[in-house]
Amino acid sequence: MDDEVFGCGGTLALHADAGARIVVIFLTSGRYNAGISTDAQAELVAARRAEAGRAGAVLGVGEHHVIHGRGNRLESDAAAAAQLRAILASVNPSVVYLPSMLERHPDHRATADLLARALADSDMRFECRAYEVWTPLVPNRVVAIDRSLERKRAAIQCYASQADHTDFAHIVLSLNAYRSSIAGDTACRHAEAFLALPLHRYLAMHRDFRATVAP
Repeated sequence: MDDEVFGCGGTLALHADAGARIVVIFLTSGRYNAGISTDAQAELVAARRAEAGRAGAVLGVGEHHVIHGRGNRLESDAAAAAQLRAILASVNPSVVYLPSMLERHPDHRATADLLARALADSDMRFECRAYEVWTPLVPNRVVAIDRSLERKRAAIQCYASQADHTDFAHIVLSLNAYRSSIAGDTACRHAEAFLALPLHRYLAMHRDFRATVAP
């Protein structure tokens, strides 16, 4: 929770403005925090779900689904893969935004693993648009978000439980400012960048990438 805002919040708001149905799927609940009690974890999960609801309302998200995947073990979570497959089949999306497989956060990288597992032998077709949070990628799609920037800033601020240790607004919006340099519009001040590929090509790239990584 929060990656949907950091990575593509401005673009989601623009989709909402255009009348799109937006469904956010959280693959983990954020409960795997070392050093805190079970009760404290439950409180954190509740807080983050409430924050996600507020952020979604700001951006125009219509639905939230939470898959309680195993944080830091997401790539091997068969139950989470089955849940993801069921939700995707129900929603039948035309575009899916997801963290890049090159992200340094293990759960971000594992998102593509989970997607590949969920859609094994599936005939689903949609475009994948990988976004960047902690690791800049080499994009082939850039979206100017100046019209939705203040909504993205407001959505970031909804995640107060995250902001107490890191100035995410500074980090995220600075990356968006940098990405304006390749937006192709000199008037653009902030943009979000994506690697956009058809599902089968994205999963093929993922297979090639995983083959080069030690198990």
